[in-house]
Amino acid sequence: MVFKNQLKHLAYNDSLTSLPNRNRIYDVLNEANQQNRNLYSAVALADLDQFKRINDTLGHTIGDQLLSIIALRLKEDLGFSDLTARLGADEFMCIEHNVSPDLYSARKSAEVLGEKMRISINKPISLNLQSFSLKASVGVTIYKNEHANADEILQAADTAMYESKMATKAQAQIQLEHDVNNAIIHNEFYFLLQPIVDATTGSLRSA
Repeated sequence: MVFKNQLKHLAYNDSLTSLPNRNRIYDVLNEANQQNRNLYSAVALADLDQFKRINDTLGHTIGDQLLSIIALRLKEDLGFSDLTARLGADEFMCIEHNVSPDLYSARKSAEVLGEKMRISINKPISLNLQSFSLKASVGVTIYKNEHANADEILQAADTAMYESKMATKAQAQIQLEHDVNNAIIHNEFYFLLQPIVDATTGSLRSA
């Protein structure tokens, strides 16, 4: 019996964070249409921005520790939700069942869920005498329980998350253009020249 329980835990929980995994997410989403069929439920999907850069520069050990910290924090900060899970890699998902029978209210609940998820991830993390300020792109979606289909819900959440990521990039580009224009107006640009020296003679050749 113990071995059977261990196998079940491995099948439905992420080995790194111990959060429910993709298999459990599918079960929870597909089971939604069996109860409270006229109510809406909310889903928030978060993808960590530039997390690959952390793995590439600091190593996967640091990356895994950060993922574990985020997982624990999400579980604590979003304890009110019905499921907090790791979808895979650097993606996390929260599901809140039966938020409302009203479409507008359900959308608002999904937005609140997504914002709380984003705030939780964005809190600074201290690890090995370093401070990390991770950011996440968060997409939210709602579904009516009677029409629940895991693949469709995950696709909608992923699309919303991708649009959020693109909106963030567009906002950053607009801010950069604004900063460049201000720098031009205030004459804040200047040149720095790097001298190129002949290694044999020691004389300056160019810059």
